[in-house]
Amino acid sequence: MKFFKILLRVLLGFISLQVWASNGNNHFSTKPFTLLDEKKHEATVEQANEDITAILLKLNELRKTTAKGDAEKEQELLLILQPFLSRPYLALGAQGESNWPVRTKDGSIEREHIQQDPVYRTDAFNCATLVETGLALMNSSSLSEFKKSIVNVEYGAAQLPESEALRYCNRNNFTSKDLNPVNQQHHYIQDITTQMPFPITTQTVSAWIDPEKWFLHLGKDLRSLQKNVRVFSDETGTDMVRRLREQYIQTYCPALKAKNVTMSYIPKQAFVLKEGNQYIPNQALLQKIPTPAIAEIVRDDDYWYSEGQLIQQKIGTGIIVSHLGFLYQAHFKQGEEIYQKITCEKNRRQRICNVQPVVCETASCDRLMFSHATDAYPNQFLYYKTTKGWVCRPEKPAQATTPYTFCNRVVAVPLGEYVTQQQNKQYSFMDNPSILGINVQKIITP
Repeated sequence: MKFFKILLRVLLGFISLQVWASNGNNHFSTKPFTLLDEKKHEATVEQANEDITAILLKLNELRKTTAKGDAEKEQELLLILQPFLSRPYLALGAQGESNWPVRTKDGSIEREHIQQDPVYRTDAFNCATLVETGLALMNSSSLSEFKKSIVNVEYGAAQLPESEALRYCNRNNFTSKDLNPVNQQHHYIQDITTQMPFPITTQTVSAWIDPEKWFLHLGKDLRSLQKNVRVFSDETGTDMVRRLREQYIQTYCPALKAKNVTMSYIPKQAFVLKEGNQYIPNQALLQKIPTPAIAEIVRDDDYWYSEGQLIQQKIGTGIIVSHLGFLYQAHFKQGEEIYQKITCEKNRRQRICNVQPVVCETASCDRLMFSHATDAYPNQFLYYKTTKGWVCRPEKPAQATTPYTFCNRVVAVPLGEYVTQQQNKQYSFMDNPSILGINVQKIITP
């Protein structure tokens, strides 16, 4: 797994932070939407097409020489993830409907959408788009196939026909209600949470998920509209604000109904061992989880708060899954670096983050790795290497030629360390009462 360390250093020199940061800026605008730069949009899509084509060439070569078992799927996943490591996390603009054509009820074609960000991009990700892009690549052998696969993966919530699929209301916005069922129907993934090869009693949690109420929250005030209506022109912006606020669901996705969703999970206590007041990873259990797979963080929305507000009130609906990423098994030799551990805390009203390399200290180390796009660290903190090692800090490197990215980025960390991590002197995963455990979706692509 030494390639992770080498690759990370190489990638930092190629990441364009300017492209990542320039996704529409309406901080001082009174317009109820965000204007996007169409030329930058086109450049982003062009770069994504080049990246995807390059990855598919390597995948096709790999597929010629390997069988189609789990080990080979895992090799494919690793090949896909390599170029994405350290790409920045992107909260807004990670996915949209671009200007892709859709057919209307009267038979005409329209290209206006509420969010005209790229349907897919590779310069930056959020946790969902990383997983969606990876799944689409595993089910493609060419760029044209990828364009069909990414639509299969990302859309289907409202069960619209193929010609109308590219609508915001048809996007798989809720993992438990939309993303999982749709991709299970495509035979891309399978829920194996209750089928684990170890004696753990799984549990379930339910939530009432109401897409219509959620959409109403998207346009409840000026700030929300600016955040959610992202377009290429003023004219489109005015039309899309009206669309979002005037019975959008009933007009375009009437089949999209509220639903009580139940989800199984492995309780988080199963992933750790308790030693006094400390948690350590339960490696014996972690190594038994079948891979390649997707790990989904399951929560109880009755205890889930965001910015001091109950999540149901903040977004207008119940919700179960808060985060997701890929799982795969990895082997490290003694002395080999496993990952860079970042720990942040407040010190005299300032945020300070320390970076510490974690290496294999025994003859060999087997780890269940969790590759995901994280936003766990302070926004705008930068990640780069100095003469003393890697750092995560708000200041740019002293040397202008030093490559850097954001601390919030695509990373690969052991799942055991992820669930036992400490931030601000607290176990952010284990001590959070809303976090219940993990649901596992096995990747079963052909």
